Amino acid sequence: DLSGYNMKSDIYSVGITACELANGSVPFQDMPRTQMLLQKLKGPTYCPWDINTFPRGESRMKNSRSGVDSGIGESMTHTMTSERLQIPFSKTFSPAFHNLVELCLQQDPEKRPSARSLLSHTFFKQIKEQTQNSLLSLLPP
Repeated sequence: DLSGYNMKSDIYSVGITACELANGSVPFQDMPRTQMLLQKLKGPTYCPWDINTFPRGESRMKNSRSGVDSGIGESMTHTMTSERLQIPFSKTFSPAFHNLVELCLQQDPEKRPSARSLLSHTFFKQIKEQTQNSLLSLLPP
């Protein structure tokens, strides 16, 4: 439409929602809106936090000493509690999940997949198979 929102915006929302569910927190929640917009435009894309997204051997994320964003990505982590800091190191998400999020969060909307092609993505195929089996096991004999 004339405002620039279309189905490709919805695909971005799917990626952000997947990160929110995986990380247990709202992406960019601790940033002022203008800084959030700049981070989305120039920064690295948001991603699920797990042992694959942080350098090995790094047991803690660094906080900004001043509490002010230095412009190098600290703004996403500087107000997190120590409880949240430990979460990424105990989780592992599948490569298919990481790929799904990466596709959805493409900066260029034209590079984002359609909803139809997302439904045939490996992640959703795996989830569909796992869900059918796990739901049947929950039913009484």
